[in-house]
Amino acid sequence: MSNLNPMIDPPTRVRRAIHLNDLPLLQRIIKNNPNNLRNPDIRDHGNTSLHLAAKLGRLEIAIYGSKGIALIDQLKEYLITAGHEEHEGISRNADKDTPLHVAVAAGHEQVALLLAGRFPSCIPWKNREGEDVSHFFARSQHH
Repeated sequence: MSNLNPMIDPPTRVRRAIHLNDLPLLQRIIKNNPNNLRNPDIRDHGNTSLHLAAKLGRLEIAIYGSKGIALIDQLKEYLITAGHEEHEGISRNADKDTPLHVAVAAGHEQVALLLAGRFPSCIPWKNREGEDVSHFFARSQHH
């Protein structure tokens, strides 16, 4: 008899936790599977966990409060603090977009401000189309 409930692989569980905006679940998965922090998804332009959180506007995933306290000065960046951009540098997907490009393109201003504040060096970076963040911002203002 086949296994009717196969284990879901950690990379898929990480993406699901981000989609569900379930920070405690994401933290548990990353704690037990630290190599899946960046988690590039080749089926989604090579977007990493931070790209996905930026695309979905998951500020709660990018930042979290100590024991649920949501005061702005007590917020910490989870994916960033966990080392998402630390060892391999600022992540870029297959289109050479950074998470900041993705957040701006998706119209998630708070996430974009967080990322721009933490990684200002990537603001002028261009993607494969030769567009930097200002191009994405200008385009989003017309929609």
